[in-house]
Amino acid sequence: GVKIHVDEDQWRNDPSGWMRGISVYLEIVVRRETLLYDLISSLSAAVKDDLNSLRLPLKVIFIGEEAVDQGGVAKELLTLAIKQLCR
Repeated sequence: GVKIHVDEDQWRNDPSGWMRGISVYLEIVVRRETLLYDLISSLSAAVKDDLNSLRLPLKVIFIGEEAVDQGGVAKELLTLAIKQLCR
């Protein structure tokens, strides 16, 4: 799945900061077993909704894993996807 996320807690705590620092990102949920399929499906859905959504930072969630993505999980996803594409 894919969704564009706005951190509502951050907005609620600082409503005047909605133009200065709201965390907006493209969330992609994938399974390791079908990583490439899930990634391509999610990106296709994002492009269909709004091409500009691909410019947003990625937040990746691996189903069944607890890792919080602060950049490392997204990097892992892209590294694994490139490895699978190069097979």
